[in-house]
Amino acid sequence: MDKKPEVKTEKRWYAMSNEEICEKLKVNPAVGLTDQEAKTRLKEDGENKLNEPKETNAFVIFLKTLIDPLAIIMLLAGFLSIILPLALGRKITPAEIPGIVVIFGVVITNSVIATFQELKARSSLKALQSLTESKVVVLRDGKQKEINTEDLVRGDIVYLETGKFVPADIHIIEAPQLKVDESALTGESLPVEKTSDIVTVKDPVLGDQINIGFMSTYVTNGRAIGVVIATGPYSAVGKIAESIKNTKSRQSPLQKKLLQLTFWISIIAFVMGTAVFMISYFASDSHLDKTDKLIASLIFSISAGIALIPESLMIIVTISLSVSAKKLATRNVIVKGFEAIETLGAVDVICSDKTGTLTQNRMTIEKIFVNNETYDVNDFKYNAKDLESWSLVNGMILCSDAISEGNNRIGDPTEIAITDWGHRYKINEVKLREDYKRVDEIPFDSERKLMTTVNIVNKKRMVYCKGALDQLLEICTHVNLNGKVIPLTKEMKESIFEKMVPLLESALRVLGLAVKELPANAKDTEKDLETNLIFIGAIAMMDPPRREARLAVSRAHESGIRVIMITGDHKITALAIGKRLGIVDDTYNEALSGSEMKALTDQELINKLKHVNVFARVNPEDKTRIVEILEGQKDIVAMTGDGVNDAPSLTKADIGIAMGMTGTDVAKEAANVILTDDNFATIISGVREGRNVYEKIKTSIAFLLGANFAQMFTILFILAFAAIVKTEGETVALGTINVLWHILVVETLLAVPISLAHSRETVMSYQPRSKRESVFKWIIIEIISITLFNTLFAIAAFLITYYTYAKDVSSWGVGENNWLVNGRVATSSMAAYVVIIFAPIFYVPLVGQRNYTVYVPKEKREKIRINEWMVGAMVLAFVLNILTLFVPGLNTIFNVPTPEHLPTGKMTIIVFYSIGLSILVAVCKWGETWIFHWIYQKNHKQDIRIATFDFAKKQKRDKIKQLYRETRAKAKKIRQE
Repeated sequence: MDKKPEVKTEKRWYAMSNEEICEKLKVNPAVGLTDQEAKTRLKEDGENKLNEPKETNAFVIFLKTLIDPLAIIMLLAGFLSIILPLALGRKITPAEIPGIVVIFGVVITNSVIATFQELKARSSLKALQSLTESKVVVLRDGKQKEINTEDLVRGDIVYLETGKFVPADIHIIEAPQLKVDESALTGESLPVEKTSDIVTVKDPVLGDQINIGFMSTYVTNGRAIGVVIATGPYSAVGKIAESIKNTKSRQSPLQKKLLQLTFWISIIAFVMGTAVFMISYFASDSHLDKTDKLIASLIFSISAGIALIPESLMIIVTISLSVSAKKLATRNVIVKGFEAIETLGAVDVICSDKTGTLTQNRMTIEKIFVNNETYDVNDFKYNAKDLESWSLVNGMILCSDAISEGNNRIGDPTEIAITDWGHRYKINEVKLREDYKRVDEIPFDSERKLMTTVNIVNKKRMVYCKGALDQLLEICTHVNLNGKVIPLTKEMKESIFEKMVPLLESALRVLGLAVKELPANAKDTEKDLETNLIFIGAIAMMDPPRREARLAVSRAHESGIRVIMITGDHKITALAIGKRLGIVDDTYNEALSGSEMKALTDQELINKLKHVNVFARVNPEDKTRIVEILEGQKDIVAMTGDGVNDAPSLTKADIGIAMGMTGTDVAKEAANVILTDDNFATIISGVREGRNVYEKIKTSIAFLLGANFAQMFTILFILAFAAIVKTEGETVALGTINVLWHILVVETLLAVPISLAHSRETVMSYQPRSKRESVFKWIIIEIISITLFNTLFAIAAFLITYYTYAKDVSSWGVGENNWLVNGRVATSSMAAYVVIIFAPIFYVPLVGQRNYTVYVPKEKREKIRINEWMVGAMVLAFVLNILTLFVPGLNTIFNVPTPEHLPTGKMTIIVFYSIGLSILVAVCKWGETWIFHWIYQKNHKQDIRIATFDFAKKQKRDKIKQLYRETRAKAKKIRQE
């Protein structure tokens, strides 16, 4: 498109009237655009989204992987292997070339895998972000409909409400009580009041254009109707490059811990590499001259050192997080950043909204309260001529914004229930609102818990106010009984509350309505509209608990996760629902209201939290306060929310979870996780996956470090043995190529599939980990057992071979100077090498099968599910290892004795029993795990660390600990006195 339409670059929209703008954009504000016209404009202007920055290409990502600290260490080792011989005046020998090739091969292989995973993770994150596309309500072909924000075009009539982002630049047509936060665009800290009036200021700055709503700002109060004047890159925010925020990848806390782990392992590798160098250079009886001996020892020690470092660990982390993010997406959990997954797994307190999350979010009116009597909804008789019923049904609908026409259900679930109720009496909400036009309103907000509208009814200005019954009755002075308006006394209010108690105890939500005629001289202020009202009646509705919610709460408790319910419902209703869901139990048997919270100090609230799991009628700042106190007690807190006022608590919590169906744009922006089904059970599914990610990573650490330490200790033993028995000839334990081949097979081929293992349900029996928990917790035994068994059997293979089949193996000359290799040591080292390289193939499926934090009874243990990737890797690794031992030419590169030095029969026998010893490593690993379970089964009742984690038991133990601390404090005070 070479020529841009003039309308896109119009700079004086603020100075035009609504009529002029609609005429210029060729749109009827009462009908909106037609779908066909919208498609034409979308094709002409492009999608309503900001231009995306140019992505880093694959080659640049690949180059960045080469400057990773571990890659630098390996590259340095490779270049030293080339430079040192040349610097000391000799050529690189053919025996040294394979080692150099493998060093660079390992770096390139890891970099290619890392690049691939980076591109895949980026693609996954984009796919997840596409699942959270925002929606906007527009008027097209005379009907309101919901579309993707990206499909918005110039001339669209849009409807905005509190908590929604302004989807494009719009000129405001209606703006009752509208306030917009423009801080992201103008830097103005306070919300700006908006109006539909023409701006007469000459060349006003953006902040002064009060009749324009700018893209990417959001509505903090009120609602609006507007016409789109600019979309995407043509909007104000689209023209300001500084305001475009790009999604940047961040390192998660776990990734930072792993980098620290790698750093300390690198230090250990340096120390042990130095030990290898010292022994191989000073203690061995080599026929090499000092220069060649120095080069050989240095190159080998460098190779041995880098072999100890788990180079593939960060790749495994990336793969694990990426795979889990995709799994979660299929389970209705959208993570905005991979770091949120591991945090989910560590959560030990979930503060959850009730509506939609623990309940079905499909409100149904069940009881009607009028004339001081309660009726079943089926028994309530509607009569348009009857004042109180007319006011209650029609008033409720007029004081609502929801539309419910077939599958087109737009609005708050509570208000949708009201429109559904009106359909019982054939009341069309759209027509009713057209007949009795709304001329003013005070939108609902969470502090007032009221919504008020002013409608023209029979040429009178009628005020309708609906909201929480306790808040509503406070501003009512009269009541309508059987068509008569009488004063509302304190005793009558108490009587109304008494009649509501059975409804509240049945977990019904009560919503009241009050009305009044507005005098001609009255001002449309909150004080004038919401005072001296006439109470008409109330409706009681039920949002049934989700069937799966109680089970999910129970599973959370069994997993050591405390569930706190936070709701805007009445305290009695909230407590009743809490009991139904199992959130209220013998320990947590109280509820606390927002007003009661305000009267408590922080310490008093901390004490209350020992018995309270239900909070009712709370304000946004109360939520934030709850989070702060829980986090102050070292809890890892997840907070759910859907409203604009939930944003502070979502941001403050360790993990913020927004509702995808009912959540506002602001809540989704503030959250780390979005639930596309608004279901509490889905959160537990996310916790399960987060715990599995952490377990996979810890399993990888145990496997990698165990295998690497086993190789290093075996090398040190062989070098020390050769030095002690004073063997003649070259006695380097294993060739550089052997050490580096271990990296390829173990770290790349076998370790990476661990991240692709199936998730396990048993992790939900674990106690949540603390923020400061070390990654070594519960796996140090695994690392020690792998290292011990692998090293012992490798040494056994060396010694058996040295004192049996290698007795008569002759030495042979190698290299340009025909320096002597001790055939007996070389053959025995080959046997140890077979154990080192084959054992991980057999025991890798067993790593991580032990449950470290809890004892899981045999009948509850999951069957081991086959990891197809792991099986394939094991088979491939086995075949490749066999090839390095028996293929002529290849076996020479891997320092395997040729038939002229060791008969093929003997060679086959040595390999056969060495592989047998490798299998014994796995057998011992299995036996050690079995013994572990047997001991735990015998003693788990006495050991609180390994008992099946029961939430009630935890609370009992906490009480005992608290009593113990209080007793000690009292004793100390008595001693001081």
